[in-house]
Amino acid sequence: MKTPEPASPESIPDLTPKPQPKPQPKPQPDPQPDPQPDLQADLQPDLPDVLAQACQKFGLNDDEIKAVQAEVLGVVEASLNADAAAREQERAALLAELKDRWGEEAQAGLDAAARAAQAFGLDDDDLEDLLECGNPQQIIAALARVGQALATLDDEAGTSGGEMPGQGGRLTAEA
Repeated sequence: MKTPEPASPESIPDLTPKPQPKPQPKPQPDPQPDPQPDLQADLQPDLPDVLAQACQKFGLNDDEIKAVQAEVLGVVEASLNADAAAREQERAALLAELKDRWGEEAQAGLDAAARAAQAFGLDDDDLEDLLECGNPQQIIAALARVGQALATLDDEAGTSGGEMPGQGGRLTAEA
């Protein structure tokens, strides 16, 4: 029987605990999502180039490429115009419904809603996005109430519509 040879230091496995890497925190999502790209602005300049490249792959000559571009861009433009016309019809129907509901107070209510939207810094696109988020009749009515409240605060504080209410120091907590 053969006696085992003594172990050399190199042959003994290293059993000391290895330092563990610190766990990396998971990245948190951005609290504010990236704004949606303006497809109408981005669509027109890039689409002709994309169409030209696609047509060239299939061996079309310059005249054929221009014809394909004109046809596709015409369809895209017609679709965008139809969408704009549909939005305009929806907007007109909404205004007619509000005028019917509010009667003689309609213009004052719409002016108050516009005042509130302006006070919040909403432009036309922002306002359209807001109205698409819920019931437009309720949103406009809420904006009208806010606009009327702002007008009341301006009257009580003695400020004009262009100044922030309360800057003159006359606005109370109750107001």
